[in-house]
Amino acid sequence: MSLSPRSAQRITALALWALCQGACSDDRTLALIDVAQGEPAPMPDSLDLLLFDTRGLIAERRAVPIDGLPGEFLVVGFPAEARAVRAGAVCHGLAPCAGATRFVTVPHGSTRTQLVLRAAFEDDDGDMIVNEIDDCPSVANPDQLDSDGDGVGDACDGHVDADLAMTPPDLGLADLSAQGSGCGAVSGVRLCEDFEGGALAARWSKSTIGASIDLDPTHARSGAASLRVHVPASSNTSNGVGAVLRETASFAGFPATGDVWIRAYYYVGGTTPPASGPSLIQLQQVGSPFAQAALYSWFGKPGTWTSGLASPAPSVSSKTVTLPTERWTCLEWHVTLAAQGALRVSVDGTEVGDATLMTSTVASPPFGRLELGFRYASGNVTQVPALDVWIDDVIVDLAPIGCAK
Repeated sequence: MSLSPRSAQRITALALWALCQGACSDDRTLALIDVAQGEPAPMPDSLDLLLFDTRGLIAERRAVPIDGLPGEFLVVGFPAEARAVRAGAVCHGLAPCAGATRFVTVPHGSTRTQLVLRAAFEDDDGDMIVNEIDDCPSVANPDQLDSDGDGVGDACDGHVDADLAMTPPDLGLADLSAQGSGCGAVSGVRLCEDFEGGALAARWSKSTIGASIDLDPTHARSGAASLRVHVPASSNTSNGVGAVLRETASFAGFPATGDVWIRAYYYVGGTTPPASGPSLIQLQQVGSPFAQAALYSWFGKPGTWTSGLASPAPSVSSKTVTLPTERWTCLEWHVTLAAQGALRVSVDGTEVGDATLMTSTVASPPFGRLELGFRYASGNVTQVPALDVWIDDVIVDLAPIGCAK
């Protein structure tokens, strides 16, 4: 799959994305485009996504395969400036559909917008750019070239300034991360849980303090449901507050040393958690001395800590990356179990370097339980706001997992 530029003013977005995975800073200017299926739009087999600024086409991705909707396009590498962008999508499949949206980038921040695919759309000139974002709706101009940036495409205003020096956009476009396929397409791992089937699997046990945890259809990264933790607003947190699931079956014969990866999708519903960070995922001993290692959130930033393995108990949290809210976020936690071990965190496929904790991670007896949820420890916070968190598509394995499964 490639992105072929239409002019010298554009770059190959795929190449830049590959570079950004290893080299871009954590304060990137980026956009998230939620792609939804409107009624009665058919489910497409694949999509074309095109991005335009005030001068014309800046990036495109053609024939992206679709396994399900809703899904996301992650667009990275915008210049650190406010830039007006138009996004258009065209379906390929049994019946036509299209959609469009507009957004303005936030320097060193993220912008979220929704693009709804509809079977009924207006495209008077037949260039597959819907009228609502077409800068020349009466004349076909799929490149949307607008040399003077006045909002009227060159095909309509007849004005082309040959001396105009366009600034090359610094733009990369990642793959569409559509709705996951759940555990049905995953095999050979220690644990896969997609919270389908209408009830919690018997392997899970619940633990709640002033909160609730259960299956819920409000948000689902795959299938029809996910796990929801509801934390009501509370000022009585002396015993901690939160709700978790615990599981031991997949840790039978778990190695005392080596590497383990735990991947989970989290959806935080709108409110950034308070400073005293809730734990999201834990590895625990099931017997004395009950040591723990955890992935947690501090001021909404990812971090890691251990307890009972080293003294004093070490912890670290990122100063540069904030966990997003109001969308599914891929969290992958890599734990190297060793006397000189490490805990590493990746967010949406990119490792958060300043959240790496180098410390002893050898537990005796070995870790034998996984805890998953959203929980404030006792004494860590004086009051908490109402908060909802959804969790889906959890995988535990002894090899890297990534965000695609």
